[in-house]
Amino acid sequence: MRAFGILLFLLASASLADGLEQIAGHYRYTDYSVLLPSGQKLTLADLGAQSATLDIAVEGTITLTMVMHDRQVVTQSARVISSSYDGRQGYWLAQWPEMNYAVRAEFVVTGRELRSRTRFDNPLDAQRFRSIETAVLRR
Repeated sequence: MRAFGILLFLLASASLADGLEQIAGHYRYTDYSVLLPSGQKLTLADLGAQSATLDIAVEGTITLTMVMHDRQVVTQSARVISSSYDGRQGYWLAQWPEMNYAVRAEFVVTGRELRSRTRFDNPLDAQRFRSIETAVLRR
């Protein structure tokens, strides 16, 4: 019975990381914006950041690090619940600590570039509801 539990754990881990091993690495944001429902578009600079990076780990974590204009470093990690990647495009469903629901980001990879799009469609999240985040990251 214990072996069965270990097998289930291994299968769940493999499913969780489906595709992450192909895109794992350190990325630098070259472009970022979030389009608010009002039509206002915010960039990293508008959010107080001078630069940002994203680290994708095979083990199922995504870590965002932003260097703010005042040189303060803000780091936040999400747990990937599921992911898929077919060699060109994919998605990850991640749980960020300040959100009470998982967020799906769809992405396309071309060479060393990853382009992502995230739609915030949970009406209970009044701050983000109907916002669309887009990013271009370079490995």
